[in-house]
Amino acid sequence: MKKPNIVVITTDQQRFDTVSAYGKAPYGVKVKTDHLDQLAAEGVRFTNAFTCCPLCSPARTSFLTGTYPHTHKTMTNTNLHPLDNQIQPGDDLVINGLREEGYHTAYVGKWHVNNDINPDEFGYEHFVGLGDYDRYRATLEIPAAPQTKYYATAMGGYGDDPIDLERSRPAYLTKAAIGYIEQFAKEEQPFFVRLDFHGPHFPSVIPEPYASMYRPEDIQPIPSFYDDMTRKPAVQHNTPKYWEADRFTWQDWQKLIAKYMGECTLIDDMVGRVLDKLAELGLDEDTLVLFSTDHGDHLGAHKIWDKAFALYDDNCHVPLLARWKGRIPANSVCTEFVSHYVDMCPTILEAAGAQIPEQVQGQSFLPLCLGQKQERKPYIVSEFHGSHMGFYTIRSIRTEKYKYIFHTGADDEFYDLSEDPYEMSNRIEWPEYADVVKELKLHLVEWMRETRDHLYTEYMVYYLTKNEDLALQAPGRGRVKW
Repeated sequence: MKKPNIVVITTDQQRFDTVSAYGKAPYGVKVKTDHLDQLAAEGVRFTNAFTCCPLCSPARTSFLTGTYPHTHKTMTNTNLHPLDNQIQPGDDLVINGLREEGYHTAYVGKWHVNNDINPDEFGYEHFVGLGDYDRYRATLEIPAAPQTKYYATAMGGYGDDPIDLERSRPAYLTKAAIGYIEQFAKEEQPFFVRLDFHGPHFPSVIPEPYASMYRPEDIQPIPSFYDDMTRKPAVQHNTPKYWEADRFTWQDWQKLIAKYMGECTLIDDMVGRVLDKLAELGLDEDTLVLFSTDHGDHLGAHKIWDKAFALYDDNCHVPLLARWKGRIPANSVCTEFVSHYVDMCPTILEAAGAQIPEQVQGQSFLPLCLGQKQERKPYIVSEFHGSHMGFYTIRSIRTEKYKYIFHTGADDEFYDLSEDPYEMSNRIEWPEYADVVKELKLHLVEWMRETRDHLYTEYMVYYLTKNEDLALQAPGRGRVKW
């Protein structure tokens, strides 16, 4: 059978509920995503896809390596910390496998896994990055897009770009990706094109008609905006202060969220251009199209700006769509738990007919796309190791009904999602949940052992389980020479 072309479209920091195919209307407003809705209607939408880490570089590196951040060691954003690990050429298992299978390859858009080495030096035949757009804009003598006065403040997180749509960054990147699709379509070899948008990550500075598409006055608070943060870890009380979001009035949030939604629709229209080009070239049935994002965005939930220091669904639950006409059943829904970027690597490799290396920790979700049965764990784990403000280690384990969050340096969290979907009531000390919490801790320890998490030590295992036998199986004074 002929190998499929593979087109991967990814965004940066897009909430699950901003893809209207999922039937959500966040903040009382349905986000217009007609083309992503088309993709979902013609393929499968995953309802339980979660990020391995709600931070750009760790998640993006997991996409390329098929391993968790604690394994590939890119645990914070590149070039922002003393712990500055960046993967090197040869570590990207996606491009390695695709090249072995004879694929043409192009990478367009945001990279953010190595600040010194670009995708073309990793082995991609073609690369167009965000810096290329900046240079394009400069050659046209178009002023740079308005930026925040201080990147570290939420107040500058939105604005209007006076440039016309066709010369905007999303359009520029889309045209580049379409150009490679057209070029590769003339060849006999299959192709892989990744189109990675920077948005809707702040600052959402966008052109018309998207800048005014959503009226701020129509944006309504989600319930967790009124979370009084009782019994929440202290770091979450501080997080809004980091970005000066603690000074936001609701009117400030409305303006920011309206621009964020506008950028979601702008990107959706660019997705439509790619889908139209595939149809025009007669490639629909020959091409696997995947859409997702690296992680979500709090966007005012719990009054938090951006992501990090918390593992709420707002920044961990992500959209994941797949279409392969004639192979993936149309308008299908998958409810299995998927660690979307850890699992993306083996999924792409399997689709390409490439060998999946032994070190890959992810599990291909291609069988799920095709409507086949697949054994999966009844839970999903996310991790976080720190961001712009410093180091901080958390793990969350989530089932369909419950979520337990382990903080190494603060009080833990537990939520009954069936009664508290917005994660406002921390019930970690409620006695009626003691057995559930105990079970989740055991599952978390199991996951730590299987994935070789550095937290898997006799100290942590005993702290979590109070089980001496389990603790002595982990590295510690009984198993490590000092």
